[in-house]
Amino acid sequence: RDFCLSRGLGDVYKRQLGDKGRRDIIRVLRKEAMTMQEVAHRLKVNSGTVFRNINSLYNAELLIRENHGGHFFYRSKISYIQTIFDHMMEFFRDDDLAEEE
Repeated sequence: RDFCLSRGLGDVYKRQLGDKGRRDIIRVLRKEAMTMQEVAHRLKVNSGTVFRNINSLYNAELLIRENHGGHFFYRSKISYIQTIFDHMMEFFRDDDLAEEE
């Protein structure tokens, strides 16, 4: 999927990656897939909060959901997150060049 800087960066960065709780979830799910309940237990956070945050991250395509025996496991979609940061760095590099002229 192509990354749209004008729409994607603002939404993804501000609403998703700008929230510490969501960043913590992404960090925990980087190394292993977990259920929502496992994430809540690991982070010692209310399961309702984790439910809302995971759904939001999943809808923003920052998490991958896998169904194993009727249980949903989530893991971070690191390649997409890396693409966001790569585009963000490009965006700032281009701004820096314009200011130097």
